[in-house]
Amino acid sequence: MRPSMFSSREPSCLCALALATLVLCACGPSTPKPITAPTATAAANEPPPPAEVKPIDTGKDCATATTECAGGVCLAKVKNDCDQPVTCELDILAACSGSTTSGDARSKGRATIPAKTESKFSAQGNCEGSTVDLTTAESMSCK
Repeated sequence: MRPSMFSSREPSCLCALALATLVLCACGPSTPKPITAPTATAAANEPPPPAEVKPIDTGKDCATATTECAGGVCLAKVKNDCDQPVTCELDILAACSGSTTSGDARSKGRATIPAKTESKFSAQGNCEGSTVDLTTAESMSCK
């Protein structure tokens, strides 16, 4: 029978084999990383543009207002120069889209603003998990 290379009669082969195993295990074969396509475009990585401040008619000469709408929410800022408190109601519309459907989410916000003060309030449209494509203030009525 022929002696094995692992037998104690050939210690130099055993040392060489052990050294080679140690080097291969420590370094290991290099595997290239898979090439993946970018998951988002450069435009998608940019922050959304800031909401535009727009004046909105309140229906009262002594009360003025602006709105800022984005992401399903409209923030109203009302300046009440009237001698009495005013109660304002803001109507908003959020356009929503999902993978298979689209629709609108309407909402109202209401606040009473004391005389000779400024105040903020908001209204939020609920797209129920869909993407909000556009949010706009439709009207405001102060009484």
